[in-house]
Amino acid sequence: MNIALIGAGGAARGIHLPALRLLPEVEIVSVADSNPAAGIEGIPFTTDYREALERRDVDAVINAPPNFLHRPITLEALAAGK
Repeated sequence: MNIALIGAGGAARGIHLPALRLLPEVEIVSVADSNPAAGIEGIPFTTDYREALERRDVDAVINAPPNFLHRPITLEALAAGK
């Protein structure tokens, strides 16, 4: 399963990323964060999460930005078939 990680802050780095890396059947194929310095080495990065949602190779997303952003991103991810 190919995952896009949306939001690359503390929760993503401390919880989601370590857990995803334990799953051999999961590949993180995209990271999106509004902070240009939030890239994660070896994973394609964008500052616009919509680019990650448009990728055909992304099966699902981890929605990990600040809580107030969860709803709109979730709705867009669902509309994109993620």
